[in-house]
Amino acid sequence: LGNLQTSTQEDVSIIGQGRTLTVKEGSDMAKDITVHKSFSLIEKFSKNDSLTANEKMLLKYLPHKVQNIIWELHSSMMFPIPYCFSAIMTAVSGSIANSKALCTQNGYIVYPSIFMAIIGESGENKSQPIKWFMRPLWTRTAEMLKDYNGELDAYLKEVAKGNFEMDKPKKVQFIIQDATIEAVKEILYENPRGLLVIFDELISWIKSFSRYKRGKASEEGEWIVICDGDSLMVNRKGDARVLYIKHPFVALIGSIQPYVLCDAFKGSGMEDGLLWRIFMTYSEHPASPILWNDNKPDENLQDQWSEIITAILDQSFDADYDCPKALRYTDNAWTVIRGWQNMKEEDYTANHSQKELSVWRKVQVSVHKISICLKELWKACGEDVLEIGEGDNGDLPTDDDPLGNENFIGMQMALAATQVMDYYLENALHTLKMMTDMFPGVLTQGQKIFLKMFPLEEFVSRSAIVDHAVKRGMKPRTIDRYLSQLRGTMLECNHGKYRLTESGKMAIYGGNR
Repeated sequence: LGNLQTSTQEDVSIIGQGRTLTVKEGSDMAKDITVHKSFSLIEKFSKNDSLTANEKMLLKYLPHKVQNIIWELHSSMMFPIPYCFSAIMTAVSGSIANSKALCTQNGYIVYPSIFMAIIGESGENKSQPIKWFMRPLWTRTAEMLKDYNGELDAYLKEVAKGNFEMDKPKKVQFIIQDATIEAVKEILYENPRGLLVIFDELISWIKSFSRYKRGKASEEGEWIVICDGDSLMVNRKGDARVLYIKHPFVALIGSIQPYVLCDAFKGSGMEDGLLWRIFMTYSEHPASPILWNDNKPDENLQDQWSEIITAILDQSFDADYDCPKALRYTDNAWTVIRGWQNMKEEDYTANHSQKELSVWRKVQVSVHKISICLKELWKACGEDVLEIGEGDNGDLPTDDDPLGNENFIGMQMALAATQVMDYYLENALHTLKMMTDMFPGVLTQGQKIFLKMFPLEEFVSRSAIVDHAVKRGMKPRTIDRYLSQLRGTMLECNHGKYRLTESGKMAIYGGNR
């Protein structure tokens, strides 16, 4: 990042920390914009010593209006901060839907479709944050369905009178609960804007996949297509027509217990493309007591959140869903995103197991989804962060245009997205480790012989292992394959040296060490 342009101190002082600016007439952004020099925690959180580094990081990248909402919910109803953040990202994703897509410099087109798993033990306050942050969306869909039912009644009355000139009203539905893939496809065809699907228990969604139901071999693949925003063909029973959905969009969220998730995807499920497309979030304080208290949240809190999320939702209904509005990274922002991906790819290729590398390669593209959601959330709150050195792309805020070009995602927002994705990547790898520890799988006889060449505790250099294994009759190509297959699960690697993990010890020795 050393070659990036930097603004002068005069540039920074022009904007000022927290200065409120007025947007020019005709803009679809909030009227008053507060521009911050950098991301920061509100005072209530900055003075809270009980927060973990992850919690501070997630909060820091949210607008101050949203931080204040989370503070009220966390201090009164004990909502875990990571659960709040993840519920917010999913609500924003479902509110943007097919109205916008990100076009990257290297040609990818990414829709902000987020599949979110809130993971925790029973009673860890998983469901309540989902319900609270989705409530305004349920309210809006109820209002729209009420209007639709009234228009449909009027239409049917006219038809009964023999008047066929009136157009049949179109049902607009953008949020559903516990739906099957068949129901989702039908609604997506009628509602090209997209859907937000909420599961009280995420296992009810997972159980619909082929490993639980015969004849459902294509379901998991269809969910992958939807998650990636690729086109979908729908063949309906008893109907000769084939329905074509150009951009199927679904944002999805639900809660699940750690063991239930691991058990559902054990064995070959760990290799599934869908599992690692799911954003995973855990409580940072799983063993802490959840104590009732006398703190009362602001009585206008729900209205404050409703104003923010409906501002994002409302603009999505006027979009061209066949040709969504394109967002782009500024040149400096793309330098950040590309540098992050290149650094991670080199690290995971050299220092991690094949399974961990596979997880990373599934997770990496989701950084673009987070970029879109953060950009739109900040805009809806009437807040923004000063973008440094983005003048060439018109992204440096001015008095006339404090958010810069609203079609661009700037460098600071890109940096925030990479940090957030590091958090979700860490959670995905934590899930992989849990699954490996719970269900280590069956080793081949050759793998067992190879693992028994390692001492129980000490690290051994790769060259020492190769020499020893070759003397035992193994071919170098076989040794390389075993090291790649077992690294990260049965073998721990540190600076080119290897030793058995606890899973490795259990797999070959059981309890008899």
